[in-house]
Amino acid sequence: MIKDTFESISSICTTKIQQRLITKLIKKFSCKSTNDLANCSDLLSSLYLAGHSHEVLQIVSIMLKDIHFEGNFDLWPDYDFAIGYQIADETNDNDMKQRVYNKLCEVEAFTPAPGKICSNQNYFARILYKKRVIDSYQNIEREINEKDTEMEQSGRVSVVFEASLVKAVNFDKNPALTEEMNAAIAEQLEILKDEKFKKYI
Repeated sequence: MIKDTFESISSICTTKIQQRLITKLIKKFSCKSTNDLANCSDLLSSLYLAGHSHEVLQIVSIMLKDIHFEGNFDLWPDYDFAIGYQIADETNDNDMKQRVYNKLCEVEAFTPAPGKICSNQNYFARILYKKRVIDSYQNIEREINEKDTEMEQSGRVSVVFEASLVKAVNFDKNPALTEEMNAAIAEQLEILKDEKFKKYI
């Protein structure tokens, strides 16, 4: 089903990066492949920044049904779920917000098999601590100083989606935190409109 969706959105993939990624994903996509999931995440990020929110939600909706947390964070695309949550929040789609939140709860509820170790302890708490958001800001500062525009763009995108993940885990429980993350997201999305970043989408 997801392959059909990739094929159906191929016409909106107009940049070189999007065309390269969609070609790979139409050819092969498996929820058990870290490489395939990374390609999908890159495509979703690019499409979101290009204004194709509806198409992003189509893909995320399928992932929410098909992907289940089994103790392997390499195969856990919470970044992509966060994209879905952010779009749902922008469009007041409370059903999608609930679906994303429920999906993220799979990590908290997961019990590893006897003798197996899973580093999901305090998954929500670690996200709400905002360390990954803070780290992304530090990366932006470094890349600006080094005049590395491509990595600066990557850092700014990271702020958007790490902040979206904080929002998804927070699930409107702390309005001040949601407001703080919304401000961070809005700031970065505005900066990312700069012409110098267009070639990286």
